[in-house]
Amino acid sequence: MFASLARNVALTGVAYFIVSLIGLLLAPVLIAAYGVVGYGQIILARIFLPSAAFGFLDLGVGENSTRLVANARASGNWLGAAQGITVLCVISLAVSLTAAGAVALAADHIAGWLSIPSAQRHGFAGVLRVTAAMLPFLFLSLVAEGIIKGFERFGQLRSCEVASALTFGIAALILVDRGHDANAICMAFLAGVVLRAAMATLFAVGLCRESGLRLARYDRTTRREIFAWSRTMLSNKLLGVMQTQMASPLLGFLAGPAAVGLFDAIVRIPRFAKSIFSLTSSTVVPLAARLQAGGEAAAVSKLGLVGTLTAFVLFAPATVMAMAFARPIIHHWLGSAIEPHWVWLSLMLFVPLLGVSTSFGGSMLLARHDAVRRLNRLALIQVTLQIGLSLVLLPLVSPWSFVIGQVASVIAVYPFQIDLIRRDLGMGNGLFRWLLIIFVSSLGVSLLCRAAAPAPDLAELVLILTGVSVIWTVMLIALMIKPDERARLWQHIRSLAQNRNA
Repeated sequence: MFASLARNVALTGVAYFIVSLIGLLLAPVLIAAYGVVGYGQIILARIFLPSAAFGFLDLGVGENSTRLVANARASGNWLGAAQGITVLCVISLAVSLTAAGAVALAADHIAGWLSIPSAQRHGFAGVLRVTAAMLPFLFLSLVAEGIIKGFERFGQLRSCEVASALTFGIAALILVDRGHDANAICMAFLAGVVLRAAMATLFAVGLCRESGLRLARYDRTTRREIFAWSRTMLSNKLLGVMQTQMASPLLGFLAGPAAVGLFDAIVRIPRFAKSIFSLTSSTVVPLAARLQAGGEAAAVSKLGLVGTLTAFVLFAPATVMAMAFARPIIHHWLGSAIEPHWVWLSLMLFVPLLGVSTSFGGSMLLARHDAVRRLNRLALIQVTLQIGLSLVLLPLVSPWSFVIGQVASVIAVYPFQIDLIRRDLGMGNGLFRWLLIIFVSSLGVSLLCRAAAPAPDLAELVLILTGVSVIWTVMLIALMIKPDERARLWQHIRSLAQNRNA
């Protein structure tokens, strides 16, 4: 069980790192070429994709596909999976065609509402129309990605993501070098997204042929079951989009692309951290579904506790260190012009830091209908606080009100989320003790390093963020492991070393 999860996590970690690193490296290049206004325009062109603000419209078809395939692998009910996936394809087509028509018809108006510069407005509307034409295929590809996850073929899925990111990165550099405008960068990004969808579709078709999974005529019972899950996932998706994706559209409509560009530049590192942190949760859903389908409550509880603490201890030291060194990070990455905004980077890093301790267990609970509803209620409270604070404070601290709103709301709701996850997965109170130990000790080490290196150059900064963080992470892991487990681990390591030398 844990070996399979570790392998999937490793594959996902490498892919997420490559994809996120490309975004980090491109940000200063695009800002230098087009300014924060042009960079904001590039960000706004993505908001109507299924991976952005339109994400709630997929009704959780990807997660549903994963659940159906994982359950079929555990129970052998492939006919039920085929019927359910057929319903999901119908849902995807119906929703995406409606959304595509709306975007295509309103493209010119949307460009004006987002305050796109007049010289770029016609081209931006053209990008939106091409996006609309691709929406049906992109929504259907979510079903394909869900099928791949259900079969736990994460190598295939991550190859799609890496190929997409590399395609966009290379194309963007070429377009910048040749002097093309920001709309050309938008088209390059869309091309990368379509490539990912095409690869995922081909992989999913191959897996379906191998397993004998085919589209099948569904009955009323299957349709009702899928619709019930879709209604639950709609609220879950809507809340997720409002939590993570609504800042850019709202800032675009209320403050223009310059505010979007500045905001996105600062929060890109927290998003990078969040994408890396979420690698464990993206691989645990099919495993949790199979364990719960088999009634293995003890295994579910152990997986939840070990997974949550492992994720937190792996990423908390580096995140807290980045919070302490936010100013030099901004200076060396985006330059002195944006350096004065470093405090918002430090503050925003609280979001992925707290999220990593809830994402693993929360993803495991996606296989439980009742737990999803309770998590959604907490998420609704958090989103209401987040958007309310952000809009109230916008006239005073634009665009940073969206940082304040998100951080304050996440901190307010976090105790209730982690306690719900602990109780539903049957984890003991030791979870809270270890989370606190890891955070407080990491904060102490980070503050000592900051005091010792008040103005680090780039080499010193990289050494501190990597070397010190890794050393402290290893020390924390050694502290967490029980003495007998530690002895077995060292014995295993020595055995591996001796075999290699032999």
